[in-house]
Order: sequence, then C-alpha cells, then structure tokens
Amino acid sequence: MKKPGNNGVYGGYWILPGGIVEDGQTPLETLSHEIPDETNLDLSAYEAAFVDDSGEDTAELTLSTGETILYQMRFSIYRFILGGAAADIDVRPGDELARLDWAAIQNLPNYNLCPPSVKLFQKLGYISFQS
Repeated sequence: MKKPGNNGVYGGYWILPGGIVEDGQTPLETLSHEIPDETNLDLSAYEAAFVDDSGEDTAELTLSTGETILYQMRFSIYRFILGGAAADIDVRPGDELARLDWAAIQNLPNYNLCPPSVKLFQKLGYISFQS
C-alpha cells in the first residue's frame, strides 16, 4: 500500500510496484531498479512476460515546492513467475510504501486498489467490479 499523504499519487491505495521510465530506459530497465527499491525483491534471475501497456491515468501532483502539476501516466505491466509459496518470498516495503501484501486473485476486491489497477484487473478478468 502506498503511504498516505506522501508527495506521489495514489497515497493510501494498494498499487502494483513500479516507477517512472526515464529518458533512454525501457520499462524493463526501470523495473530492474524500481522493484528492488520498493519491495527488496531482485527479479534479475526471472524472465519477464509482457501483460499489457494500455493503462493510462492522469492525476494532480503537488510538488514539495507547493506547485501543482498534472501528472500523466502510462502503465506497462509485466508478469514474473517466481516459484514457491508467496509466504516464503521475502519482500519488505521501501520508503514510499506503508505495507506490502501477496494477494490471492479472489481477494483483490477486498483491497482499496488504485483506479488503474482496478481497470487492469477487470480487463484480465480477475475482478468484475470494485466498490
């Protein structure tokens, strides 16, 4: 879960870990440093499978200077098969996250998911609606 009240977007929502793709980087290169920073999980030994890149969202973001900007986001989603039981995989939240959780697909509707995650999980057929 993203920490409430931080300077980023989706504070207080459950999010998929990731980050901003910097100039000259691919989405996978971004994941190679963002995932360890946010989860303490090293994915370098695992193969990435592309899932979706149609997700978009726009949000207002207030910078530390007090300036408000319109933040346009595009999401590239990849799947990694880690093997083993989720409970045995050590993950720890980075600075931006309040909590991490392995969620069974059937439990996704019980989470306060950020809007792009709701759209993605609906598209994949994991959830039918989010209240």
